[in-house]
Amino acid sequence: MRALLKSGPRVTWTTAPRRGVVAPDDVEVAVEVAGICRTDLYAARGLIPAADPVILGHEFAGTVTAVGAAVDDLSPGGHVTASPLLDGPPGEPPRMVGVDLDGAFAEFITLPRALLYPVPATLSWPKAAYVEPVAASLAAVETPIDPTKDGAIVGDGRIADLTHRVLTAHGFERLQTISLPDAADMPPESLDYVIETCATTETFSAIFRLLRPGGTLVLKSRPDRPVPIDVLTAVRKELRLVGAHYGSFRRAIELLHAGLPVDDLLGPIHAPGDFERVFADLHLDETRKHFFAFGEALFGEDL
Repeated sequence: MRALLKSGPRVTWTTAPRRGVVAPDDVEVAVEVAGICRTDLYAARGLIPAADPVILGHEFAGTVTAVGAAVDDLSPGGHVTASPLLDGPPGEPPRMVGVDLDGAFAEFITLPRALLYPVPATLSWPKAAYVEPVAASLAAVETPIDPTKDGAIVGDGRIADLTHRVLTAHGFERLQTISLPDAADMPPESLDYVIETCATTETFSAIFRLLRPGGTLVLKSRPDRPVPIDVLTAVRKELRLVGAHYGSFRRAIELLHAGLPVDDLLGPIHAPGDFERVFADLHLDETRKHFFAFGEALFGEDL
């Protein structure tokens, strides 16, 4: 099969072994569309640790092609997406598809049944591949923040927009999205909670100023390096810092199927062989999700 393989410092569109179904709980999927994420770019550039070699990509949707003997609730032809995190032994962090394990920038991917989620055939391939970002935004809903209180999402681009839409769908009405420059114009201690989507020292400084004593900071982004914070201010104001990784993938599928407005957040679909140009250009478009197509989807279209 063909795949985007990272080997050492290089990424190539090349031939890679097709694993197929080996274990009883294996499911092989023909990848139709895969979303391109900051994590993929970090791994491609060697900014985060990754297996070597490894096929990149973790946001995808595709068609089941084969299942192991122990899989009785999925069958060839079904549409699926996946969680990218595979639990490791006790005491060890989960392994991530496309970073620690071969990923979805390939014609086929084989994963354990536990990671896969059926999606309705009526959901477009790009929206089905967008389940992972929606599930990531849903994690904020499950943190101890109160939808009746004053809150804000700090950041620019589609991640902040998507998080705002997901929270609004769950009754968060006193919520605003603000850029880092705009945060400087807001009155201090005016917010009960803040969700960050771009972790920098400057962002945290602005957020700590905006939070009321006892307020909550939801950590949402996944930076490629440690970010210093003002611990003294956090302690003096008795702030709560809460990490938000993933919410329910089933709920994310329900939201998209019910019409969560995301069309304007979905960008063009590219041929994987154009990855060098696409990777180089992606930093210019933080407003839309870009995709690679490996199946029927048309390259270059906005879907």
